Amino acid sequence: METNENTAYHLAQFYVKKKAWNKAKTILKNYLLFSRDWTLYAIILEGLKEADQAMEALQKAIELDAYNSAAWVQQGLLLEHQKQWEKATEAYQKALALDHALIVAHEGLSNVLMAQGQFPVALEHTRYVIQQNPNHFPSLYKLAILLEQTEDFEEALGLYFKLLVLKPSRQGLEKRIETSIMGLSKKKKHLAKKFAKGWMINFPKSELAKKVWDALKVASILVGLFMPAFGYCAYNDKQESLTWEIRHAELGDPLSQFNVGQMFETGNNMPKSLEKAISYYKRAASQGHIGANMALGRIYEKSHGINEAMQYYLKAAEGGHAPAQLIVSRHLQAKGKLQQALEWLKKALKQLFPNTTDFSLVSPEYKKLKEMIQQHLR
Repeated sequence: METNENTAYHLAQFYVKKKAWNKAKTILKNYLLFSRDWTLYAIILEGLKEADQAMEALQKAIELDAYNSAAWVQQGLLLEHQKQWEKATEAYQKALALDHALIVAHEGLSNVLMAQGQFPVALEHTRYVIQQNPNHFPSLYKLAILLEQTEDFEEALGLYFKLLVLKPSRQGLEKRIETSIMGLSKKKKHLAKKFAKGWMINFPKSELAKKVWDALKVASILVGLFMPAFGYCAYNDKQESLTWEIRHAELGDPLSQFNVGQMFETGNNMPKSLEKAISYYKRAASQGHIGANMALGRIYEKSHGINEAMQYYLKAAEGGHAPAQLIVSRHLQAKGKLQQALEWLKKALKQLFPNTTDFSLVSPEYKKLKEMIQQHLR
């Protein structure tokens, strides 16, 4: 059978899933025609521990298609593995500018921000990941650590205890609980005592639980006392995750409002309701959440047309969202407002190509638009 680029790409993908790196490399290396080929080739090279060559392949993929979000994600992953935190952050941000729903980019960005000590921002991206996968243990554990780092000990403890039920042998988990209870005791000693007592009652074999209880000098025996965090017997993981998300949304957290809006829009873990989705999106958008403005733009474009949608796309564009800036630019082009369209296109390209001075070299659309403006001026 004759092999072509498409066949080679899918066959190489098959061997990548099996981690047969050399086989995949042999198949694909003679068919590196498009950005997707170079992106997959970079994954193969990284699998072969050829990091420098993998980075070169990713740069080639981006040169061929700067809108290839998978290439930016892969570059972020590679830089993250090399502990180049700032460069990895930039790569993940570019991927999310192209596609805000990329879970792997949110997860990676959370990792590198956490490594740089930027805990509140890392927290937002971790919550987004969990909203998509409420039962993902590593993300739940990371969220609990981030809550602890931002001194939200109460919610952190709720998560830690749930995780302790799921994986009681998880190394370091009990030590995290001890740290959070002691941290909470500095602000709300009575609440720390309740958590400590609940820990000892629910995990009677834990020596550390008894040690913490004794350290807090609790004299009375509070039989059967449980915090809401210990309600895991009545709720499954998904239900608790939804409860937390809705609670934060009602408290005014724009990221949670956006996440709940997504659930209502898609029917993911919620009864599908476009009306409720729009309501939550609007609440998040009123606080400047870019993704919520983009979601409203998409919904209104489908139901009312592009003119109605533009108010939301424009807000997202003004917030620095590159895909929204592209939408605004193309809308203005269609209306014949070429100079304004060019300005918005430049704003998008500046994000994607911060080191480029001549965008005509990287964007055929920019080059064509400039030519149209020049012809109009003649």
